[in-house]
Amino acid sequence: MKMTPTEIREAVFIISLMREGHKPRPERIDGEAKKRIDDSTMHIASQAHSAINTWF
Repeated sequence: MKMTPTEIREAVFIISLMREGHKPRPERIDGEAKKRIDDSTMHIASQAHSAINTWF
């Protein structure tokens, strides 16, 4: 799934808030947005894991 720059910024913002301990309000995130966020988070984690494995 390809994300637009706006969707990426939205996902990064929400992820950064969650890392700081904020919980997003479920009523503000629709199912499709949650799927995009989950997909992008998994993709970023996968890329980071691959990069770490190539370094070591």
